[in-house]
Amino acid sequence: MADKVKMKHRDYLKALIVLLFIANTAYAQKWSFAAVADPRAGFADFKRTLTELKRLSMNPDPKMFKPEFVLVNGDFDPAEMDFKIFNEVFPPKSDSSSLFLPVLGNHDLDYEFFIKEKMINNKKIFKKFSESSFSYYTDIKNCRVIVVDQYNGTGFNSGCINEAGKKWVEEKIRTSKADHIFIAFHEPAFPRVRHFGNSFDQCTKERDEFWNMLLKYKSKVRAVLVGHTHSYYKMKIADVKGDANDKNKYPIEEGGIYQFDAGGAGNSEDGTVTAIQFLVDNKNVTARVIQSGKGEKNFKVLETIEIN
Repeated sequence: MADKVKMKHRDYLKALIVLLFIANTAYAQKWSFAAVADPRAGFADFKRTLTELKRLSMNPDPKMFKPEFVLVNGDFDPAEMDFKIFNEVFPPKSDSSSLFLPVLGNHDLDYEFFIKEKMINNKKIFKKFSESSFSYYTDIKNCRVIVVDQYNGTGFNSGCINEAGKKWVEEKIRTSKADHIFIAFHEPAFPRVRHFGNSFDQCTKERDEFWNMLLKYKSKVRAVLVGHTHSYYKMKIADVKGDANDKNKYPIEEGGIYQFDAGGAGNSEDGTVTAIQFLVDNKNVTARVIQSGKGEKNFKVLETIEIN
């Protein structure tokens, strides 16, 4: 009898070890997500960009995957139409589905009811700062994405992040067990090309305090993802008083955090259509920027960045 009990215990332990191995293997698998910005009414280019992210017709090494989610960094107005296009490319509740993560932009303020009721209404996925704000965080695989509303609740001055927003973001970073954290808002902390002095940079004190807070957690905050300028660029910023404030420089500073502006996925300033693909490989993250001309069929790789 005792031998039978021991055998059952051994079988149970073996089964438990197998299950834990399977769970850990699945957790560590490579996976992808993507970021775009400012599609607005460029419906054909927006659909073409999403289709490329799904089909991966141009996919050199490192290989990307269909995105688990697409972070749309603001100005997806008209929201009903852009959301419809997204769901046509990534049909919900299908093997081709992906999650639309909206970031409120300055041109989205007329669509707040639709966004709240149709896009971020699932409370299990979108854990909000408050019912009146469009700030939320969500945990997907081994990442946490924190989206900050710069206009309501956590925002002020039409593009800045207030003290309550900074404290909320810090709490969600500090309490996260995720390997990687991404922060998203619409108006850049350090704009280039256009919108100088009327983005988050108009509130220098709050901007600097927010960025310095992020730097405290640079071991897991991988990047800040923005839009608004309709032009792609990247910087890695450690010194909020340094070259990041020179509109003609694009610093890559040791010990800094990346700011990626996803450019335009339908409404670009320079005639290009841009998307950023991210490959998450356990503890490592790689970003790949793809672009095409407006109306052109094929995308090409602009650059690939090892984030950590």
